[in-house]
Amino acid sequence: MNLFKKILYFDLLDSTNDHLINLHKNFGISIPLVVVADKQVKGKGQIGKKWFSDIGSLTFSFSINVTNLISEWHLSMITSLAIVRVLDNIGVKTSIKYPNDIIVNNQKISGILTEVISINSHKYCIVGVGLNVNNLLFPQDIPYAVSINNLVNKNFEKNQILKDILLSVESIFLAKNVTSLYMSSLYGTRKHVLCNYNNSKTYVKILSITKKGFLTILMRDQSIITVSHADIQFLIE
Repeated sequence: MNLFKKILYFDLLDSTNDHLINLHKNFGISIPLVVVADKQVKGKGQIGKKWFSDIGSLTFSFSINVTNLISEWHLSMITSLAIVRVLDNIGVKTSIKYPNDIIVNNQKISGILTEVISINSHKYCIVGVGLNVNNLLFPQDIPYAVSINNLVNKNFEKNQILKDILLSVESIFLAKNVTSLYMSSLYGTRKHVLCNYNNSKTYVKILSITKKGFLTILMRDQSIITVSHADIQFLIE
């Protein structure tokens, strides 16, 4: 399987997601693409947040056609699992903080942002990835960030990690057990963990997840409810 036939490299971009969206919308590109920036200055995170990156970061976005079988949520899970697998292969044990942050030792090492665009009768999912690879220091207002270099005291070739992640995405793409694989790597399934829910902090345990990405969670009072990623934010302690 060869999902990613074309990879475009740039020294500097505002945002790899924005650039890829522009290529599809304004230049009539219809094939899946990968856009890589050695540095991006206006990286985007979840819920309108900014994503910090410097020359040590791996920042890229890829596009996939959305179909009845391949949804935005499915691609989010696949990408999360691909990053977990690649990091595991280099000795960094991670977990997924719902919906798609990658954490290690309660520190964030990678984030994913998905966006869906419609062009004529086609839908594309744009998946943006930021991975802290060779970063040495982070701004003081990002206290829970960590890089691969911080953990193993070694620099890595960013392009090789990019290729490994894309290959891992391809290998997981058609797997029938993506949801169960995702659950096995998900933070908060083994014990109650801290989160923001209904504008207050509480502890919950994740019980299951639906095909559309909704969580079924167990509250401290033993009640069971279903929430979306817009309803809940898991916190790093």
